Amino acid sequence: MMIYTNNTSINPFRNSPVNSASHTQENALSSSFQNNRPVALDRRFDTFINEVSNNFIGSLNKRIEQNLMKVVSLSAEDRRYMAYMYKENMKRLTKEAIEHEERELEKFRDLKKEKSYYRSILDENGYIDKGKYAFSGVKQKQVSKAEVQELLNEVQSKIDDIVTAKVAKESDPLDTKTFEYLFSGAMFLAATDMKCSSASVVDDSSISGQWSRTEENFEAESRRTTDSLNKRLEDIDKMHTAFLKDKEFDERIADETLGDKQEKINALLGLFKNWTEKTIKLLLESGNIDEQAFMKSFEKIGI
Repeated sequence: MMIYTNNTSINPFRNSPVNSASHTQENALSSSFQNNRPVALDRRFDTFINEVSNNFIGSLNKRIEQNLMKVVSLSAEDRRYMAYMYKENMKRLTKEAIEHEERELEKFRDLKKEKSYYRSILDENGYIDKGKYAFSGVKQKQVSKAEVQELLNEVQSKIDDIVTAKVAKESDPLDTKTFEYLFSGAMFLAATDMKCSSASVVDDSSISGQWSRTEENFEAESRRTTDSLNKRLEDIDKMHTAFLKDKEFDERIADETLGDKQEKINALLGLFKNWTEKTIKLLLESGNIDEQAFMKSFEKIGI
C-alpha cells in the first residue's frame, strides 16, 4: 500500500541538540557494512556485490551508522526526545499505510461491482435494462457485446493493477517506505538502548505495500493487513511505554564505552539486511544502476 500523502519525514537532527562527538570519533567508527555483506545467491549476484556494495550500498549503510552514532552520543534527556520523535514517525507511517489500505479496498470493491455489471450485460447478450457506469442513462436497449467486452477488459486491468500494487511498485521501486520504517525503528532502539523489538521491525511488506495478492483473496488479505497494522500501532506505544519505565536507563548509558556503543550499532545494522539484499537484486535486474539517483531517494528521510 504505497502512501500518497505528504512524504515529509521527521528528521530530529535538524532541530534538536546533539552532543559534539568529534569527527575523529566518527572516523574511528567507520562503517562495518563491508563485514556484513548480504549472502550472494549466485555467482552473478556475488560479482555484483563485489563491484558495487563498497559504493552506493556501502555509502548508505555508512550514513545509517553515522546517524545511529549521533543518537547514542546524546545525553539521556535528548535520547528520550529522539525516542519520542522516532516513535511518532513509526506511527505516522503505520497510519498512512492503514489509510491507503482502506482506500485501495474501497476502490477494489467499486471496480468489482462495475465488473459484475458488465458481465451481467454480456450474459444478457448485450441487452441493458437499466444503464450504469459507462452506460448511464441507457434503458432497455441492445448494445454491442464488443463494446461491453472492451469496458470489461479496462475494468479488469484496473483491478489487476490494484491486486499487484503496480502503481506502488512503479512509484517506489526501492521500497523506501519500508526503509524509512526500519530506519526509524533502528534510531528508536539506538536512542532507548533497547534490544530488538517486533514493533521496530518490518518483516513483511505491510508498510510499503510491495505485496502480491490475488483477486480472489484481496479483500481477506486487505482486512488481515489492516488488523496487523492496527496491532502494530498498539505495539509501538507499548514499546515506548516500556522504555519510559526503564529506571536504569540513565545510569546504564552513562557507563557505556565507545566499544559498547559500536557493538550495539553493529547489531542494529542487521535490521537492514533483508531490505538491502532485495534492493541490490532489484538494481541488478534493472540493469540501470545510478548511484546519484539511488542516494537521492533517501534525502527526504534525512539520511
